[in-house]
Amino acid sequence: MTAFRPEQSPPDVSIPIFICSRVYTRIFRDTISIMIGEIHCHTNLSLPHWAHRNLATPKELVDRAISIGLDFVAITDHDTQTAFSEINVYALQNGLVLIPSVEITVKASRLPNKRPHVLAYGVPEKIHSRLPIDETIDLIHVQGGLAVAAHPYGVKFSKVTFMGTDLIMNNNFDGIEVFNSYEDELANRRAYTVAVEKKSLMFGGSDAHSIDHLGLTKIIVDIPKTKNWQDILEAIRVGKFSISTKQSLGGSKTRKRLSSTSMSILLSSLKGKAA
Repeated sequence: MTAFRPEQSPPDVSIPIFICSRVYTRIFRDTISIMIGEIHCHTNLSLPHWAHRNLATPKELVDRAISIGLDFVAITDHDTQTAFSEINVYALQNGLVLIPSVEITVKASRLPNKRPHVLAYGVPEKIHSRLPIDETIDLIHVQGGLAVAAHPYGVKFSKVTFMGTDLIMNNNFDGIEVFNSYEDELANRRAYTVAVEKKSLMFGGSDAHSIDHLGLTKIIVDIPKTKNWQDILEAIRVGKFSISTKQSLGGSKTRKRLSSTSMSILLSSLKGKAA
């Protein structure tokens, strides 16, 4: 997978970026085998229900994903995998592949006042929340899934989901979310820096809590079209992907810089791996 490097990066961007025009993106998609998806988004089934009751239903999210041209989605509801079983058949009938996924709240003894989150991809069986972080990762791996540190330097929700460097470096994560559309530039940049140090797969997602934000950050996977989520997951596992984002919602400085351009930003060390 290739992308054009800009002659001059936008100011204050410390994460490496690659830029290509929307026209090039369309040609690019039509001439080689790729699938485009969203791997961090939420529905009204997220727990606790009272905090997420105004979010889109699983069907509304699936319909939106189809309407904006996504090939696959990982619905990462908080602490529940109900959406996959509820809407998977409908999604497949309408051409959208769902990867069974969840965003799990974990315990970390070193951070007793925090509730870090772990993104689990490819986990059709329930994994209980609020288990120790290392146990949670082991349970994800037992199912053959991928464990990704979610917004590890997050500033959302009074930093309650903060994970930090020590937990990342000392746990067996498969990847790190280095771009989250709801986090600010500093949080994303810190995650990227640690991913480089750990030589980790780099992930990105919209973290969409509104269907209007679905697809703000996409994953582009080097794989022929398939209806099998396991094939998509395996391509991601070996790093055959890049991350594309249009804007960040996490800070006014970043938002003004990115939302004013008509370019798509491919955020990646190509093949997903840190350089």
